[in-house]
Amino acid sequence: MKKYTLSILCCSLLVSWIGFGCKVPASTQVPALKTSPTSYNSSSDTVNTATIKWSNFFQDKYLLQLIDTAVHNNLEVLTALQEIEV
Repeated sequence: MKKYTLSILCCSLLVSWIGFGCKVPASTQVPALKTSPTSYNSSSDTVNTATIKWSNFFQDKYLLQLIDTAVHNNLEVLTALQEIEV
């Protein structure tokens, strides 16, 4: 019995010494964050698509009807409205 215990102990020490055992990972350094430039190529864009209504952006009447149906039947919006009413 002592013979097996001694051989298991020697094998486990050998494995840990070789490097196959558990060890603490090496510390990593986080690279410094870069800041975004305020403008690209020295241009200041004044056109903002967020100010355009989607109904004015799309010209196809069938697409407008589909979008309108989807907006009015949106389950998340309907659920939020019901929660507000409660």
